[in-house]
Amino acid sequence: MICRLKLFQRQIRSFSTVLPRLVDSVSGELKVIQQKGKTLSWYSCGPTVYDSSHVGHARTYVQIDLLQRILSRRFGMNIHSAMGITNIDDKIINKSRQTMIPWQEIASRYEEEFINDMQRLNVKMPMSVVRVSDMIPEIVDYIRVLEDKGIAYKTSSGIYFDTQSSLYKYEKLVPSISDVESQSRLAQDPEKRHPRDFALWKRADDIDYSWDSPWGRGRPGWHIECSVNCHSLFGDHLDVHAGGIDLRFPHHCNEIAQCEAYSGGGGGAWCDMMLHIGHIFIEGRKMSKSLKNFITIDQLLQTYSANDFRMFCMLNHYSARIQLDDNGLVEAQRQWKALEASIHRVQTELSKGSRFGDSDSRVVRRWLEKWNETKTKIDESLANDSNTRQVVSETQNLLHEIEKCLLENRQALAGRVASLIANEMIDLYTDLGFVFDAKPTEMRDKEMIDALCEFRSAVRTICLKDTHSEVSREVLQACDALRQSASDRFGITIIDGKSDVRWVVGPLPKKQPKKAKQEGLNPSVPPSEMFLGNSEFSAFDKEGIPTHDKDGKPLSASRLKKLRKQYATHSLIHSKWLEQKKRCVCLLVDTTR
Repeated sequence: MICRLKLFQRQIRSFSTVLPRLVDSVSGELKVIQQKGKTLSWYSCGPTVYDSSHVGHARTYVQIDLLQRILSRRFGMNIHSAMGITNIDDKIINKSRQTMIPWQEIASRYEEEFINDMQRLNVKMPMSVVRVSDMIPEIVDYIRVLEDKGIAYKTSSGIYFDTQSSLYKYEKLVPSISDVESQSRLAQDPEKRHPRDFALWKRADDIDYSWDSPWGRGRPGWHIECSVNCHSLFGDHLDVHAGGIDLRFPHHCNEIAQCEAYSGGGGGAWCDMMLHIGHIFIEGRKMSKSLKNFITIDQLLQTYSANDFRMFCMLNHYSARIQLDDNGLVEAQRQWKALEASIHRVQTELSKGSRFGDSDSRVVRRWLEKWNETKTKIDESLANDSNTRQVVSETQNLLHEIEKCLLENRQALAGRVASLIANEMIDLYTDLGFVFDAKPTEMRDKEMIDALCEFRSAVRTICLKDTHSEVSREVLQACDALRQSASDRFGITIIDGKSDVRWVVGPLPKKQPKKAKQEGLNPSVPPSEMFLGNSEFSAFDKEGIPTHDKDGKPLSASRLKKLRKQYATHSLIHSKWLEQKKRCVCLLVDTTR
């Protein structure tokens, strides 16, 4: 029995051996994704940072995050993910001119907001983040190579890519002439040789929004930035490229053209896999800033949690068009809460340990087989173009069977096996980016400690009104004994305030010499806790400032004034420490890019 369970534990922690397949947008075929080298190179088009990100962006990056988590956490691939940030663009320039705010400040503000939104959605930031403004020399060199090859030509307005050149066949992701929406995105310029030719470098004389180049001052075209980003990070070949479906044409079409012309004149595929995330529609219209029908990520998260929205994405295929409304979001919220509650109920029942033992080997074998069947279906669903909706269905079905056995209250379930299954469910959804709440047992412990502390505080408050009574003194001694016992036996420190009581896990800071306590106090200590380790005091107000001495007597006005002054001084020191910590975190984020 024990050997069988150990084997089961090793088995559920291994990666799937099924080969994952995704639909390539260029060929339209279901293709196997295989890591050929040490890493799988993956580039995603990032946002143009001129305004707050909306739910369309959330959908794109949560879906990409899901795909990457599936490949890395479930299929064992080592992914080098990268993202390009467009921080200089006509939209940013226009906003700068309208608001009289430097474009650098606008871009920096909304990039920081975007990163914060991604963190709130539990989207893992890529290993490398590249900004256009940091790549100007590389962009100029890249364009010169295309010009030297005869695939770029010069006009009075800049440098253009020649889509009709005999040196390169411009065909991948190109829409039909009848595709009016796609054709409308083509820039108009009378000097262009063909309507589909696109700018590599735009002439611009405004010194605030331009850089020097062999073709005069100007700035990069939209499409060239991603090609240069990919080349600088991954060379002449990319494994996976991802972005929203709205970028399919002309952006990704032109990006492929640039990269393949640069690397070999069209002799081979530059990228193995192009992935596109579907649109989000509101009332039948595509969500976009230009249509003024967007919902910001911040607005979304005021009503729904990151888990709710991730489940919303799980219930829809990554490439599908989605109608965004409260019905879909509420249903996703319901399914997530039901699934999380089901897992926790199984854990709670099994933690009781009285009704369900290990049963006999036949029961163990049957539940192992059930889990293996479910796990196989999950792996196959994830490998089949990331069918996450089916994964949700399979896990719900198995949890329903387990709960049914628990409710029937009979020896039909092997306790340790079911517990392993429940834990593996948590591992699965954690791998997919969900964050579970505290387990019910932990929540019950907290509630019991709260209730005990509140009762002790109420009794103590009554007795402090009459400290001369023998009964009151005995009860107060019992309260002190309880506080000491909680600390000694369970590592819980009870903190008595003037009007409330708090508790923390772990000891309070030990008493220090008086001078060191004030002059050498750690700046990271919150002001509300700076006096708590001092045995000179027995009660504190809501701010953590002492109100009574160790004997329970109120402090004098002069002593209170001095303590408040110390509190104010340390508050300033702590605030500066927090600001410094925030700057350090920002530097760390920049470094990981």
